[in-house]
Amino acid sequence: MKKLLVLLLFIFISLNAQTLVKEKNIAPGVKYKIYMDSEKPLYICVLEADLTNEKLDVRVGLANDKIGAGGEGVSKYVERKSKAGEYIIGAVNGDFFGGEPFQAENNIVSNGKVLKGVSKYKRTLFGMDTEKKPLSGIFKYTGFLFRDSDTLFLNSFNFNKEPGVVLFDEHAAAVTQIDSGFVGYNLSGKDANNLVLGGKINPDTKFLIDKGDYVLRVPVEEAVKFKEGDNLTLEHNFNHEKNRFDCLIGGLPYLIRDGKRPDSYIGLEGLSSEKFVDLNPRTAVGYTKSGDKLYIVAVDGRNKNVSIGISLVDLADFMIGLGCYEAVNLDGGGSTAMTIHEKIVNAPSDATGERPVHDFLYLAVNGNQADYVKEFKFVNDTLLVKNGESVSPKYILFDEWGFTLHDTTIVPQYSFADGVNIEENSLKFNKVGIYSIIGTVKEAADTLTVTVK
Repeated sequence: MKKLLVLLLFIFISLNAQTLVKEKNIAPGVKYKIYMDSEKPLYICVLEADLTNEKLDVRVGLANDKIGAGGEGVSKYVERKSKAGEYIIGAVNGDFFGGEPFQAENNIVSNGKVLKGVSKYKRTLFGMDTEKKPLSGIFKYTGFLFRDSDTLFLNSFNFNKEPGVVLFDEHAAAVTQIDSGFVGYNLSGKDANNLVLGGKINPDTKFLIDKGDYVLRVPVEEAVKFKEGDNLTLEHNFNHEKNRFDCLIGGLPYLIRDGKRPDSYIGLEGLSSEKFVDLNPRTAVGYTKSGDKLYIVAVDGRNKNVSIGISLVDLADFMIGLGCYEAVNLDGGGSTAMTIHEKIVNAPSDATGERPVHDFLYLAVNGNQADYVKEFKFVNDTLLVKNGESVSPKYILFDEWGFTLHDTTIVPQYSFADGVNIEENSLKFNKVGIYSIIGTVKEAADTLTVTVK
């Protein structure tokens, strides 16, 4: 009887286990994995990151680099940042979003800078501290403006839908307004944490905030002891501790805590919908007990022929199987999207394709893309040009894992014979003939044959 029970248990585990069907190294310390379950069916994409690799960063990004200025698809965000030189390996959508205008709902910290602080929610967030250690938990925001012994408490940062005192910087919505019942103050930033109080802003006044400047919104009944010209110190806190996050992003709810999942997700962190906890596309992040490995997961759903989605319970069990000791559910449904470099690798469930979202969790190499160029290749082997014509040869750069690099700031060095001049990265041909142009980036090189008539 005991052997029969063991056999039945083995069969049950086999039928409910997802099978690893693909594994590939895609960057320093990063593996991309695909799991499938043909019986359900189920399709799961996983990024596994070695957090001990000093070349690797976990980062958080903001759609359009503004709060409440419209969403951005994951692939569009990655493409935009990659062209600017950031070496992004893989990315997923982040927090749930809502409000008017739409914006990510919870706290956001990116590269050590607080972009949004909210005190109203009690939801689990994921982040990395300044020592590159992963953290998850309910991190409530509070902020302070100090001048000697005088203190002004901030209810929120860059979130005008929360009552009380709010501070805004250039990441606030493109057009912000001081509502009736409040008074505003301009502040200029001497540096990241030291501000100078300026003049008042009248209610119902709309304004734009320039980089380095701030606006303080205070209820009319709140006493402000500061006066114009005062030097103030800004401090951001989470759970009454000075900000120690390198990055922080919202989620809901926690999936795994101390290696275990809860008996039920209903009632947890305000959840009351069975539909929410049932089968859905999912995005999640988790990490091992030692904190040395991170797992970012995207599960496809709402397609009965490819992947039906996964419940919170099964997602937690899957991530425990990966080795996670802590894990957080991020926004899912039609928002679920994962990229490897700028290419979407899952199948977003919206009929219109990838959904614009409002923040992102991603892995990036902390060097320049140019440091990882393995191959340089001209798009064309030959060109035919007229005498006196200028051309900018098109080329492609690849890293050592075979991925295309899109940093538009990487400019090759050209070698050529007399009769060719270089003008602002264009080649100008001043003499009829056939030329061999050698393009080089680091040690990678290719040859282009140009015929000038």
